[in-house]
Amino acid sequence: PKDFDDDEQNDDSDDDDDDLDCRCRPSSSPRPHDSALLVDVSATTKEGKEVVAHFDLDYYDVVEVSRVENLQLWRPYATKKLTIAERDGKVKGSSSSEQQQSSTTSSDVYGNSVERYPVFHGTTAEAAMKICIEGFNRDFSSATHAQHGRGPYFAVDPQHACFHTFAKPDQEGVQHVLVSRIIAGRYARGSPGMMAPPFREDKSQRRYDATVDDVDDPQIFVTYSDNQAYPAYLVKLKRKMNQANFVACD
Repeated sequence: PKDFDDDEQNDDSDDDDDDLDCRCRPSSSPRPHDSALLVDVSATTKEGKEVVAHFDLDYYDVVEVSRVENLQLWRPYATKKLTIAERDGKVKGSSSSEQQQSSTTSSDVYGNSVERYPVFHGTTAEAAMKICIEGFNRDFSSATHAQHGRGPYFAVDPQHACFHTFAKPDQEGVQHVLVSRIIAGRYARGSPGMMAPPFREDKSQRRYDATVDDVDDPQIFVTYSDNQAYPAYLVKLKRKMNQANFVACD
């Protein structure tokens, strides 16, 4: 399903998820639609400028920016984020004995933020639409690109997500990148083919929430739960003609 409305604005007053902690919601969360809705966002608006600013406009023309509104995806994502925040004592007034017993000095562990935004996921036109409707599904993750684990990959640098290996241009040369939110939680370094994050080095007997390429300065995040990521925006880009041979995106 797809709908575009330039004048449409979010109204959180009628959301069914108003009882969730406001810190577990983005500045504009989806309204209660029965299906996924793509709302056209003009690049001249404040919202549009913030999204477009992530990309290198010396190399790309922005074809289209759409905000993804999908309450069926947003509800479980927001609930999981609140659960992780409460577990780690990130919600005001919450207590977490686990937070006290889970401290570790391991060099493989880092991360104080429950959520990471923005992170970027480059993909094909067909896959991008499926993700906007059905969410990120680890079962469809590539087995050949699993250096840091088997799951959806998200790059901190949008330029990385624009590589043709990931954001494959369609017949018109348009690339598709999802500006996403992920629940990074506590993460550890991944390894090739890893099917789940490793167990934490504490008494919790829990696994880490995600894996990364480098725990000290993560540039790649891998998620393992279908409710762990939310596609906030779909951005369509096209390489400028004078940058057709720019090697960084090949």
